[in-house]
Amino acid sequence: MKTVMNRIMVLFMVLFLVLSMSACGPSPLNEKVNESGTDKEASAKVNQETDFKPFVVQNYNRQLVIDEVPEAVFAVQTTNIETLIALGLQEKIVGVAPGYDADFLPEYQEIYNSLNILGDNLVGGAGGYPSFEAVVNTKPDFIYGTSFSLGKTGTISPLENIDKMGIATYINKPTDMLNAQMDDVYNEILTLGRIFNVEGRASELVQNMSTKISGVQGKLGIIEEPVSVFVFDSEEEGMIFTAGTSLLSNLIKIAGGKNIFSDVNRNWLFANNEKIIGSKPEIIVIVDYGEAGAEGKITSFKNNPLFAKLPAVVNDQFVVVNLNDVLPGTRNADCVEKLAKGFYPEKFK
Repeated sequence: MKTVMNRIMVLFMVLFLVLSMSACGPSPLNEKVNESGTDKEASAKVNQETDFKPFVVQNYNRQLVIDEVPEAVFAVQTTNIETLIALGLQEKIVGVAPGYDADFLPEYQEIYNSLNILGDNLVGGAGGYPSFEAVVNTKPDFIYGTSFSLGKTGTISPLENIDKMGIATYINKPTDMLNAQMDDVYNEILTLGRIFNVEGRASELVQNMSTKISGVQGKLGIIEEPVSVFVFDSEEEGMIFTAGTSLLSNLIKIAGGKNIFSDVNRNWLFANNEKIIGSKPEIIVIVDYGEAGAEGKITSFKNNPLFAKLPAVVNDQFVVVNLNDVLPGTRNADCVEKLAKGFYPEKFK
């Protein structure tokens, strides 16, 4: 009997302890349930965007140390500015250059208009770049630009001068690379995401671009014989400046074409007329910028007797893209779609 009573007392004590623990707060099981689903995902995203760790990135033949998240950014090229805005970083931009043909995507135009645009006393006159002094006066701790604006002989300033000022300067890598690919553009965006501690946004942007290109390729299907393409960038004293192994060649390839100068080991070059004639391009891609504009360039090409019998001229096959479509940035996926529709319109009906 005593043994039975002892067992009953023990059971009452266990029951009392269990009820006391339940009254004091949630059980470990409940805690796990509360942290699951959307709450857990939100927590992970917050941590991803707040836990910054210093790192070193290889950029323009030098190692750039990123020891903290930049807070005051100067952006040079239109495409550079658009990428920063797409990553939600407009509040960090202390100044921008108007650049050449600084047309903006409609969804970004209002934001761009609200920025500190350095449009006075431009180097090279109207449509040029601000002086180095004007850029420094915006007090940036980070500058994002291109090799032709901030490189060894950059329009704004040679890079070594900026490095001496102690301002972290990141050169848009695909603008300076031979054989730049879309993967290089994706890596550029992901690197910016890491620099500014917005890796989640960068990954989402890359995914959206990749998905659009996959959709285009799905409509194109298998291309047995890519159309031959010549790029008309600009013209100087009768000589046509064209794309070699620049990113544009890869965009053309993804869209089902082949740049006739993609085998030249230079990003951009003056074209050899004999090679243009011998290659018999089926499509002429016009890069729309400058005083001549797209229509002026098309007229010039058509009126050149050397090109009168080319398939592209005979069949009036000209595809127009904007300068900012072909420079590395968020527009490249749209550019692939534009090119593909121009090369194979029947596949997009």
